[in-house]
Amino acid sequence: MEYAASGASEATTTQSSPNTSITSSEAATTTTTSLPVVDGLAGDANGNGTVDMSDAVLIMQSLANPSKFKVVRNDLADVFEPGSGVTSMDALSIQKLLLGLITELPEK
Repeated sequence: MEYAASGASEATTTQSSPNTSITSSEAATTTTTSLPVVDGLAGDANGNGTVDMSDAVLIMQSLANPSKFKVVRNDLADVFEPGSGVTSMDALSIQKLLLGLITELPEK
C-alpha cells in the first residue's frame, strides 16, 4: 500500500502534417488519503511523493549510518511527536499507517 500526494496532471499531444494539425488534451486526477503537511507529504522521508516502507527503512538507515544515508526532508520524516526530531518512533508510525493501525500522519 502506498500513500501518494493528491494532484492533477495534464498531457497534451500535437500531431502535424503538411496540411493538417491535430491536438488532443487529456486531464488525469488522482485522489488519495490527505495527510496534513504543507508543501510535502507527512512521512515521505525519501522525497519520492509517496509514503511506503522505503521511507521507514530510510529513517532507520539514516539513524544507524548517518554518514551514508540521509533523510531528504526531516520535517516530513518527523511524524511521531513532531518537533522532537527524527527517531525510530517515526519509522514505527509510518509502518503503523501502512498496516492501517492509524489513519493519518503525523501520529497524534
